[in-house]
Amino acid sequence: MMACKKAQFFKVGAYDEKIKKWGKEDWLLFFEFYKHGFGCIRSREPEFIHHYHKSLKPDDFVPLF
Repeated sequence: MMACKKAQFFKVGAYDEKIKKWGKEDWLLFFEFYKHGFGCIRSREPEFIHHYHKSLKPDDFVPLF
């Protein structure tokens, strides 16, 4: 989950639509916000719900770090 102002989203370059594979897009967007001076918090909130779905993570996926 993420929330930001529309102007902030476009200032950081919006979502890179060239990304077509699973993974890393959330961290890349996080770092773009950081580079542009916007503070971001990644946390697991007790009242946030992530609906279950089958993972699309490929077997050969390598974490960013």
